[in-house]
Formats: sequence, C-alpha cells, structure tokens
Amino acid sequence: MSIYCGLAQIIPECPTAAVNSWTLWLDRDDPSGFGDYETVESYFPLGGAACADGTMPTAVQCRVYDTQQSWDLLPYANSLYCDTEKGFVCENSKVPHTCPDFEVRFYCGENAPPTSVNSPPPGPPTRLEP
Repeated sequence: MSIYCGLAQIIPECPTAAVNSWTLWLDRDDPSGFGDYETVESYFPLGGAACADGTMPTAVQCRVYDTQQSWDLLPYANSLYCDTEKGFVCENSKVPHTCPDFEVRFYCGENAPPTSVNSPPPGPPTRLEP
C-alpha cells in the first residue's frame, strides 16, 4: 500500500523517515503519455528531504505498484532509472510498452539493506583483519 503525496496531491510534502528506517511506499504519479515519474523533488518539493534529520537517503527501493515486483528484475531494467538522488523514472519511449505504475521508498541511516525488494537480507558484516 502506498501513500499518495507530493506535487499535485492533497498532501503536498510526503512524510519523512527516522534514522535507520524506511519511508512509507510512495506513489505520486500514475503512468502518463510520457511514462511514470516517482522523483525525489516531486515528493519533497519544498526543499525537504526524505530523512527526518535532513540527510540524504542511503538506499532506495523501486517496484511495480500492482505486482510489487522489483524494478531491477524487469526485462527492460536497463532502460529504467532508480537511485537515491533522483528517485525513479520510466519513460515510455525507452521501454517496449507503456510503463506500469511504480512506487518507491527511501532508507535513512547507515547499513542500508539491499536495494532490490527481492534480494535476500544482508548478511553479517565482514570484518577486515589488519
């Protein structure tokens, strides 16, 4: 389940995340004639940040809204854009069909988990011996 917030929504600025936690799943834009744009600046347009402490998120997860399939498992993943600075972008002109509806969430804090929602949880930290 996503929260609808950001530009052109009833809730203009999305809720932020505390340290070492994820934001809610965010879905601002339905696919349009050009694609699906779930961008950071659309969610936090007033100069805000995804993290309550004002820091940049350290991880992002992007997935198809209906199926919850991770973006990086799609056959056209190399034509999609998902990162902490921009958010998510799918342009119809770069994929074999109209972009599905996507949603994103951002992680705030250290030791970010894997960015693919279908990835296994991270293992214990590796200790490097001097």
